[in-house]
Amino acid sequence: MCNDNELVKPKTVEKVMQAIEDLNYIPNDIARLLVQKKTGIITLISGPLHNPFFVYTTTAIVNYVYAQGYTRRGFL
Repeated sequence: MCNDNELVKPKTVEKVMQAIEDLNYIPNDIARLLVQKKTGIITLISGPLHNPFFVYTTTAIVNYVYAQGYTRRGFL
């Protein structure tokens, strides 16, 4: 969980790591992504999937996005 920043003294890293353990800290991935100003989230809104055109285009888009390194996290 350490960023391995050589500018931070080992004693400081030790204190921070101890605080993380003492407080049962769990990093918030969404907050981290927002700070980086990229969420890695793509939203796809499609027409009705009983229409073959929308099935085909949605499948093509999803396959392309996977090929770019994105992963499936869930659908609403």
